[in-house]
Amino acid sequence: MSEQVFERIERLLDDHGKSQQNLLAVLGMNRSTYSNWKLGKSKSYLKHIDEIAEFLEVSPGYLLRGIEDGPEEGTKAAVEDEMLRVFRKLSPNKQECVIQVARTLMSEGLENEE
Repeated sequence: MSEQVFERIERLLDDHGKSQQNLLAVLGMNRSTYSNWKLGKSKSYLKHIDEIAEFLEVSPGYLLRGIEDGPEEGTKAAVEDEMLRVFRKLSPNKQECVIQVARTLMSEGLENEE
């Protein structure tokens, strides 16, 4: 199983133009820990699977099983998940701008309903 997980991780790193070093820096890990994971000597990566998935912009289920187990594309939950992924990548100042715009849109929507 771990070979498949790490094949996916390495393909996704490549697809996103990210390196193993980028991932290790985010996780606060060293190269030997990653090597042990990849060689199947340790499965401690499982406790970091959410962080790895977020870094690679996929679901934990996709990393572990190769299938997305989230909401179907186009559903309300999928839109909310995408919004949250995008929001988390913004700087704090831009996040505040998004919140202000959302509040403005909400208040405009409420006025139109009356």
